Amino acid sequence: MCTRYGKKVPDDYSVVGIDDISLSALTRPSLTTVAPPSFKLVRTALDIINNWPKQNKHIVYLPELVIRDSCREIVTE
Repeated sequence: MCTRYGKKVPDDYSVVGIDDISLSALTRPSLTTVAPPSFKLVRTALDIINNWPKQNKHIVYLPELVIRDSCREIVTE
């Protein structure tokens, strides 16, 4: 779509996706994405369900930023 308007990714626009689907690495340019810790989330959800209602805790998982070619470093002076 950007090329239709004479724009380029990542030169003119940076693009970031979410979920790190396998297609992200196959696009041109490859898509920078935020990857949730899916396996940990599922395992923790099952643990909570299996230990309900004994388990009452607050859990935070940080996603991983998978840097690919759809973003560039912005340098300011």
